[in-house]
Amino acid sequence: MRRVRPSHAAPPPRVSVVIPTRNRAALLRRALESVFAQGFVDHEVLVVDDASTDDTAALLAGWPDPRLRVLRQPAAGGGPRARNRGIEASRGEFVAFLDDDDEWLPRKLALQVARFDAPGPPLVLVHCGTDLVSARSGRLVHRFDVADRPMTCTDFLRELPFTTSNAMVRRSSLQAIGGFDETLAGAQDRDLWIRLARIGAVGAVPEVLLRRYLHGEQISSSLSAKLRAKEQFLAKYREDLRRHPREHALHLWRLGVLYCVAGRVREARRALLLAVCTDPGRLDALRDLGATLRWPRDCVRRIAERRVSRVDGIPNYY
Repeated sequence: MRRVRPSHAAPPPRVSVVIPTRNRAALLRRALESVFAQGFVDHEVLVVDDASTDDTAALLAGWPDPRLRVLRQPAAGGGPRARNRGIEASRGEFVAFLDDDDEWLPRKLALQVARFDAPGPPLVLVHCGTDLVSARSGRLVHRFDVADRPMTCTDFLRELPFTTSNAMVRRSSLQAIGGFDETLAGAQDRDLWIRLARIGAVGAVPEVLLRRYLHGEQISSSLSAKLRAKEQFLAKYREDLRRHPREHALHLWRLGVLYCVAGRVREARRALLLAVCTDPGRLDALRDLGATLRWPRDCVRRIAERRVSRVDGIPNYY
């Protein structure tokens, strides 16, 4: 089937949906179906195929909706690069991101566009709530509710209340900050939210509009990826974190936990000690530091059991 490409002479859609994908044809179908089931129809869908070798190309070639545009990367470059390619090709006033293993509820785009259009300060970003679901059992693991409240860079230094699939962003704002940082191994979403919050206001739709599936083939389940991402985040935001010792200590503690679970106990002790020195009230870091000293041969198991959550056997290193 010949792909029908929209004419650029036609009025641009209000929303461009960007979906990066690689070798997940079965999951991608569910994600696409959730986009084309949206009540809000003034959108285009850009799937950036990151050099897939499975049935992804065939799935996309046979998709019947002409709003779908396919961009194929010549070589795998990772999610941030694929998303940036989608941003560059987008035409909408807003860009909504969807990971290929997630799905949207039918009112997501409509409610987020309405939030952008509501009276008040111009927004750079609108997010929403999430249901975290086990891919193995289908059970609801956790519901992440959100409030429509002002959020600053400090909030994003402290917490990660949503991921890329939650977000709709004003395209001009993405262009102003240069899109995703392609050098980061992880936490590219947190990094983007921090930079967006520096230039404008963040809003929310206080309703669950996303299902995120935990299946074990994500960065959140990769200890090495999460460890490298945490190191990079601490390096990139060193000066910001020094001005916010509580947030700095939080990240140092989490780095120490990751080091310990990875069996790098000496580095774990150093990070945990720095966390305690940065914020003496960080009692969880103090307890974990004590565990590495009291049970040097067993601290990896003890801290992993205490600090790493598992969903149907799948580790989650957030």
